[in-house]
Amino acid sequence: MTDIRLLDATCTDPFAEQVVVGMTMLGHADRRIGADMIQDAGLRCVMRTLVDRPELLPQSPAFVEACYLVADVAGVARETVGRAMVAAVDAAELYANRPRTPAVQQAVLQVHRRHRIAQATAELDRVEQLQRQGQAGHAELSRAHAAVDAAMRSGAARVPASTSELLDAVDARIARYRSRSHIGLHTEGLPQLSRRLHGWRGLLFLTAAPGCGKSTLLMQAGFDAVLSNSDACLVYLSLEMPCDTMMQRLVCNVSGIADSDLIAQDGVRPAYVDAAYLQGRELLDQHRRRIRMFGLDDIGMLGGTTDPNRALDQLVDIVDRAKSDAGCSRAFVVVDSLQRLQLRLESPVKGRWDALERDAYATSALMSAWHRIGTDDPVAVVAHSTKSGMDRPDMTDVRGSGDIVYGGECVLSMYRPKPDDVAGHAAPEQLLHVEILKGRDLMDRGVVDLRFDHPKSQFVEGWT
Repeated sequence: MTDIRLLDATCTDPFAEQVVVGMTMLGHADRRIGADMIQDAGLRCVMRTLVDRPELLPQSPAFVEACYLVADVAGVARETVGRAMVAAVDAAELYANRPRTPAVQQAVLQVHRRHRIAQATAELDRVEQLQRQGQAGHAELSRAHAAVDAAMRSGAARVPASTSELLDAVDARIARYRSRSHIGLHTEGLPQLSRRLHGWRGLLFLTAAPGCGKSTLLMQAGFDAVLSNSDACLVYLSLEMPCDTMMQRLVCNVSGIADSDLIAQDGVRPAYVDAAYLQGRELLDQHRRRIRMFGLDDIGMLGGTTDPNRALDQLVDIVDRAKSDAGCSRAFVVVDSLQRLQLRLESPVKGRWDALERDAYATSALMSAWHRIGTDDPVAVVAHSTKSGMDRPDMTDVRGSGDIVYGGECVLSMYRPKPDDVAGHAAPEQLLHVEILKGRDLMDRGVVDLRFDHPKSQFVEGWT
């Protein structure tokens, strides 16, 4: 009877109150009446009332509530009653055989609106349930991938390869490299650096202070690798710049023209600038299928799962598609930068990730992605240094924790020489050292001198 009193409180018309109470008591009085009979009797009562008093429905929401209460008593879905209410209102209008009055029109709109709300709510519940099922399936798939990876790693640890198998693997590796002048991707435009590296390969970290030209050097080396190796493509992913900015830098680098000349302030460019620009654009257009650039507005999130083995799936997919589209077997991959990898993770211990945990996770993810991309492909990662441009950084100066970069195959450090070392040079601010701090498999540690023409976004080896 609580429900009846609540409904009675909403009634403003005595006749409406009688209808509400009568409909409700109809369901409670005779349990032998079936659900369909209760529903039909209640709706007939509504229809008769609408015929006699059509103005009651818009004035008293108790009719709608009564229908829903009858549905609950009868065990009928409210959506079913809602559809029946629509039919009842329409039938009432036809039965009355009179023009649709404003009151009846408002009643029809109210019933239809409640019916649409019920349908939309049911559809929303269905979609949310499907979404929850999809998220659960995706999480289950990720857990399955992680379980397979863990099982493979644990199996390899429990059953080590025999000495004969390892020697066979070494023989196969030597045979694969025997026909190459460089193990990795050679860059003819930077021959000294390429020779010390024995070709760009492995997971490489290039660390330097801001403004030294880290991104430009790797962009130039990547395009140089495209020109020097017919089976290689460039995949550049920047989390710091949009694509058009990166392409403008590459155009300046290839054309040998400065930004200020390319974008003439007075709207008039010298003829030699136009000629150089067209020549550089033609060269880039020739290799357009082998150049893939993804800027800050293209990539979105890189990372975001607690499993570093799956965190950079997007990166692996991008490189695989780029190689497939270009018909290339190798790729020069640039990730700019280590510190800008967008990780949405929380430490279960500290509640947040500090710099050490974050960089360690990022490096593990990069190592896993590099192995899945292909160990013959260089993955060069920009890493910011805590030292100023005049100081020689080492592996402990990478922002976060330099210790984690020991996981890479190679660590390159870029820094400006001391003033005494560059005395007598015309533009000492353009002179840089690139030092190989760590290198595996025939990499020769040492220093290569570079001259950086910042307006042209171009590096040249040697200071003279």
